[in-house]
Amino acid sequence: MTRAASSTIRDVSRFSLDQVSRLLAAALLFLLTPACGDDESSASASATDQTTGTDESTTAGTTAGGLTEDSSSATGSGTVGDGDGDGDGDGDGDGDGDGDGDGDGDGDGDGDGDGDGDGDGDGDGDGDGDGDGECLEPGEPGALDFVAYEGALSEFFVAPDVGLVLTEQAAYQGYFGDQPAPVDFASEWLVLAHPSRAPLGARHEIVGLESDGACGLTVQYAAHSLGDSCDNFEYTRPAPALAGTDIAFAPAPASVTLQPAPGQAFDCEADGAEEFESCTETEWCAPGLICAGITRFSPGLCMDASLRGTFDSGPLNLEIAAGESLEVPMEIDGLATVDMDVIIAMTVEHPEPEALTITLTNPDSNEVLVWGQEPSPYDAPWYPEPGVLSLWRVPVGFSGDESVNGTWTVTITSASQEAGALLSWRLEIMSRYD
Repeated sequence: MTRAASSTIRDVSRFSLDQVSRLLAAALLFLLTPACGDDESSASASATDQTTGTDESTTAGTTAGGLTEDSSSATGSGTVGDGDGDGDGDGDGDGDGDGDGDGDGDGDGDGDGDGDGDGDGDGDGDGDGDGDGECLEPGEPGALDFVAYEGALSEFFVAPDVGLVLTEQAAYQGYFGDQPAPVDFASEWLVLAHPSRAPLGARHEIVGLESDGACGLTVQYAAHSLGDSCDNFEYTRPAPALAGTDIAFAPAPASVTLQPAPGQAFDCEADGAEEFESCTETEWCAPGLICAGITRFSPGLCMDASLRGTFDSGPLNLEIAAGESLEVPMEIDGLATVDMDVIIAMTVEHPEPEALTITLTNPDSNEVLVWGQEPSPYDAPWYPEPGVLSLWRVPVGFSGDESVNGTWTVTITSASQEAGALLSWRLEIMSRYD
């Protein structure tokens, strides 16, 4: 072999080894480089092209680096771990199981039912039926132990067929005001059932709680009332039934099923008290008699029911001017001589009831407070018609020895810069002869 031929072979061998080294270095760099995006991946592909001396990174077969066309294309498009949202495991929303929002079942926000916060019914607490409404700890089916309680629900509550599980003090106060709850919410629920408002002498009682083993709760309640033979006032009030029970499953149901159970009806014909005898809400009067004075004190006194009367203004829509007073009289006759019970119902349209003072004056000029700039009930989530104040109250202050026949006057005084209107008002009066 000649010197020239030998030199040429050595040059070729040196070039080939150098080329191989470069290819190996590029491959190693590719394997060790973290996901950085499509641009860097494309740059890696360009380096490979320059090393092989070709103008294109892919061919129909293989490149000088030994990569197939598909592999080289993947490098350029970023589908193997380059941080481009491709499915590589880089936290980009790709479907790789990295907590990225990809749909792989890894707790990432993908909608796969894994407990991630995606709204798929998985136990994430996002309000979609997944952990805040769907049953996570179903508990055991069957009857639950409970303790019955009493509570004065807001006078403005009118909704029927309401069943709720209260789980915190703030929720309790939304219905019952600032009074403390009778249960420890750390370990107990307070179940509220309100089948309807009820007249005097009627009440509701929870007689059973039953879990269905799937985070459902049925509340069995009994309605105790006055029988059909009893005479009564038209006045009604909220009639809640309460029961405390240990936390039975999770989460607490947003609502419960109300199931009526047999109740007791007081038989006025058989058991009612006679005229001028004492009476209570559980021991009412005989037919034709009403428990007079029961709205003010207990016991009341059974008296002739015909001495009760109701008097309605009908529709009014009288303006309550901003910063002014409105006086509206009502003429009453046909009663006995003095009052035993006085009940007022009225509807006032006003944006700021907390700026209103309402009084009622009887024919003997005794003026008593009905509403004294009390906090607005409009913010309560259950309030039926924000903007309209509906009162049904027993005003305190009438002596029981003052004239009932004559002119009664309701006065509304506004300290507001907004106008309103008195839509209607009504009186229910039980009287007696002095």
